Amino acid sequence: MLKAISYRLQKLKQYKQSYLMQTYSIADIDNTPPLSFSESDFSWTREAFIVGGCLAVGYAYRNEKQKRSWANVGIVGEILRYLLNTHNWNLANNAKFLHNDEYIGMPLYHLQQQMKKPISRFVWRQFLNFCEQHNLIEVKRMLTHGINHIRIKFLNLRDFIIKQLNRWAKNINGNIVFTHNDRFAFERYSSEKTLTAIDLPDDFTHDEIVLFEEFLKIRAEIHHLNNSPQEQQKLLDRLQELQKDNCDRKEVMRRAIYGKWVQFYHLSKEEPRIYPKKHRNGLHSIGSFVQRE
Repeated sequence: MLKAISYRLQKLKQYKQSYLMQTYSIADIDNTPPLSFSESDFSWTREAFIVGGCLAVGYAYRNEKQKRSWANVGIVGEILRYLLNTHNWNLANNAKFLHNDEYIGMPLYHLQQQMKKPISRFVWRQFLNFCEQHNLIEVKRMLTHGINHIRIKFLNLRDFIIKQLNRWAKNINGNIVFTHNDRFAFERYSSEKTLTAIDLPDDFTHDEIVLFEEFLKIRAEIHHLNNSPQEQQKLLDRLQELQKDNCDRKEVMRRAIYGKWVQFYHLSKEEPRIYPKKHRNGLHSIGSFVQRE
């Protein structure tokens, strides 16, 4: 009797699932998360929202610039947050200011003094280009001293921030929580965070990006070597040197991955191989001493 009831329940469940699949489209039954943020949530005076919103813009930048390091998320967010902070009083006390058409001077050297980490002229130019492309700011570029006059399009920026927050984050009890690194969340929008912590050259192809990342994994997982940004830059410089010496970058990286090497080597010239030093603990030292005795 119990088996018969269980069988009927199972069949009913299967029929229900089949009916739903026929009734609703895939777009209706996929795992698309509901929107968590809207204009009613937004406030130019809510610090947590502005900080989170600026980081969301940073994620949008990194998502478009796959060859840039993940550090650019924080850099872009920090630059945008500083630009908004220069308008704090007006944003809090002057509603008409959102339609502001005035430009403010923003010398690069002044911005560099305000940032926690130094930003280069290249990063500053990339930030401006990204914001202009998405109609978030307007820039009057000056040819001398890196001075730019910037007008923020606040209403466009607000809409863009809300859109990116709905893409990269969720709202939990009024707190903004970014979920792009969650293994089960937002897989449609982002890949797993990579080991690459430096900006790769613009002429790197997608295959070369994957190979460089795979090589870093071998160094980290097999050899337990440091993959700091400084070490990664040395590896990239070495790779570029080999390319100038008529070595194909892809083949250099493929051979390094196949051989599980810790460095890149020339394709035709014989070079001494570098192997990681094995760490000897106290027990090994005692054992060696006993054997010698």
